Amino acid sequence: NGDVAVKVFKYETSSFLQRSMLKYIQGDPRFPSVKMNHRSLVKLWSRKEYSNLKAAETAGVSAPKPIKHRENIVVMEFLGENGISYTLLKDYPLQDSVETQIVYEEIVKNMQNFWKHGFVHADLNEFNIMTDQGKVWFIDFAQAVRKEHPLAMQFLEKDCDNIAKFF
Repeated sequence: NGDVAVKVFKYETSSFLQRSMLKYIQGDPRFPSVKMNHRSLVKLWSRKEYSNLKAAETAGVSAPKPIKHRENIVVMEFLGENGISYTLLKDYPLQDSVETQIVYEEIVKNMQNFWKHGFVHADLNEFNIMTDQGKVWFIDFAQAVRKEHPLAMQFLEKDCDNIAKFF
């Protein structure tokens, strides 16, 4: 449809995230050197989101297609129609057991595809999944890590627990 979403990682409001960002960055072989100043971390976090979106696209994961990255900004495909975004899973009224099963299986399939390609989302829950008529899209990829990350299995277990608890 040509619409895009622009995600801006604000320098001013991200300072409280600095410590939590590090656990997703340190240990990721794609980002071996990390400057510890706040502005550099925010830029790296933005670059990581873009890189992870590209990895999701390669893995065949339903997610916004990455378009461009610069500094602290990521431009990606807009998920929705006529300027209205698809609904977060947490707010989506699953109509019946058949639709619920379809959505659940789509989520699991996407998780498996990402893992097979060496990644874990690391913050997957009903707030980071959009849905519309049985189709799902994963969003918010900055925290995703490679399998080689020392906490990858812990993050994968958390993702699985979050999805199981939701359903």
